[in-house]
Amino acid sequence: MNYMRFYVSSLLIAAVLFCVSISPAIGQERSEDRDKPTPLTSTEINDNLDGSSDQYFYKFSAGPGKLTVTLEVKASGTNAGAMLDLFDSKSRPLLSDVLAQGVDGGAERVVNSVQISTKQDVVLKIKGIKYGDSGGTGTYRVALSGAVNVAAPAAPAGGAAAPAGGNGAAAPAAGAAPAPAAAPGPKDPLTGELDGTDRTTNFHKMNVTGPGTVTFNFSVKPTDKNAQAGFAVVDANSKILLQDILVQGTDSVSRSLTFDKAQLIIIVVKGVKNGDTAGKGIYTIQFSGPIEVGR
Repeated sequence: MNYMRFYVSSLLIAAVLFCVSISPAIGQERSEDRDKPTPLTSTEINDNLDGSSDQYFYKFSAGPGKLTVTLEVKASGTNAGAMLDLFDSKSRPLLSDVLAQGVDGGAERVVNSVQISTKQDVVLKIKGIKYGDSGGTGTYRVALSGAVNVAAPAAPAGGAAAPAGGNGAAAPAAGAAPAPAAAPGPKDPLTGELDGTDRTTNFHKMNVTGPGTVTFNFSVKPTDKNAQAGFAVVDANSKILLQDILVQGTDSVSRSLTFDKAQLIIIVVKGVKNGDTAGKGIYTIQFSGPIEVGR
C-alpha cells in the first residue's frame, strides 16, 4: 500500500467533512435563521468558506462603549470573501457591508469600530461570497473586543450555572478561601474497529479547549493476525499536525502537540492491509490535556 496515498485521500475527505460540519466558536452550531441567531460563547468565530453565498447569524450582548470587530479572510485557492453586518436590538444597522477578501490565495484583515450607547443584544451576520462556478473557498475569522459580553457555556447537569455576564467562574462565599482548582478527571478513550482491509477510515472530531500540550496514545489490539492502523491529526484548515503514525499488533505510540489557542482538530484513522492475511482488531486513542471529544 502507498502510505502517502492514504494520507492524501484521507485528508481530502477530512477537508470535506470540516467544510460541512465544523462548528464556530468551538462546539456551537450555526444558525441560518435571522430570528433565532446562535448565542455566542466566545469572542472569536473561526469557520470555513465553501464558495457559496450562505449566511449565518449570531447574537451577543454589547455596550455601553466602543465595540471593535475584526474580520479576516484567507483564500485557500484563487479568491475568497465574506461580508459582515451588525444590527442592534431593534434590527437597525450598526455596521453594514464590511467586506474582506483574499485574492490569489492571499488574505485580508479589516477592522471596524462602533459606539454603542446602551447595553443591548446585537446580531452579527456573516455571509460568504460566491465567485462564479469555482473558487471562493478559504477561511474566515471574526474577533470581537471592547464593550462585548458573550453568554457563558451551559453548566453541566447538576452543576451550578455561571453568573450572567461573568467569566464562567462562580464567586466564592464571603470570607471563604478560594477552592483549589479540581484536577481533570479521566477521559474516556476513542475506539473503533478495524475490519482487516484498507477500506476502514474513521474520523474523530476533537475540541482543543485552550492553550497547552495535548498528548495522544495510539494503540491497536488485534483480534486475529496482523491488525494495523495508520493515524494522522489535522486542523480545521486540513493542515497536517501529525502524520505517518503506523501502529500494528499490540504496539502503542505516543505523540504530543502544543496548542496556543482553542481550536477544532480531527483525528484520521485508516485501516492498513498487510498482505493477504487477516488484520481485524480494535484501535484505541487515549488523550490528555486541554482537549475533549467534539460534538
